[in-house]
Amino acid sequence: MSLPRARILRTHRQFARVRAQGTARVGRFLLVTAVPAPDPEAPSRFGFVTPRYVGKAHDRNRVRRQLKALVALALPGLREGFEVVTLARRTVTQAGYAALDAEWRRLAAKAGLVAAANPPGDAVC
Repeated sequence: MSLPRARILRTHRQFARVRAQGTARVGRFLLVTAVPAPDPEAPSRFGFVTPRYVGKAHDRNRVRRQLKALVALALPGLREGFEVVTLARRTVTQAGYAALDAEWRRLAAKAGLVAAANPPGDAVC
């Protein structure tokens, strides 16, 4: 499963806005920064930063592919109207995919990105 191109932050200005105005959640392997999008009805968009200290290009590309895949799988359970930047920390290459997935989901929940299981107004019978 792949993250649609329309869901990816692309420009420096978009990344800078999220980093400047957003709230960061720090984990062992990742740092997730989220900010409400200018249009609250817009789909959430995601950016991924893998600095050179993560490793050589093939290591950074592998981490970026893993992050995109886990966000794509989590997408149905996420709220819309956010811009999110995920920064890979130095220790990310020590983590397996399951550890990255668990940490990203935990940080996303802390940032308020996870949609409620039963939205208000929906009665469970």
